[in-house]
Amino acid sequence: MQTRYIETVRLRILSSASLIAIAAAVWAGAERLEDTLYVPPDHPAIQYTKQPSDPVNQLDKKLAAAQAHLDYAPASGGYLASVLKQLNINTDSQVLVFSRGSIQTNRISPPHPPSPLLQR
Repeated sequence: MQTRYIETVRLRILSSASLIAIAAAVWAGAERLEDTLYVPPDHPAIQYTKQPSDPVNQLDKKLAAAQAHLDYAPASGGYLASVLKQLNINTDSQVLVFSRGSIQTNRISPPHPPSPLLQR
């Protein structure tokens, strides 16, 4: 009877020690995972603390300061061609994907593409 009691106590101690070891490993792993998932706002890939300097933002500032002007061309998509020109993007570089399975099939087709640049 005494041997059985000792075995039961040993088993409980081993189980408790195993659970404590697993909990410690999970805790340590979670701490490391939190460190790897956190990216500070001033990280070079994000730079939330700095003013954006992308071409669209620069064009917006030029337009606001009347240093740039966009030409409206109703036959070729309104301001789109002018915006692409201001951003130094060749209109030939624009790609359009057409799918016959589109939910807008009744509105678009090869003769009537969804792009204003192609409607000439």
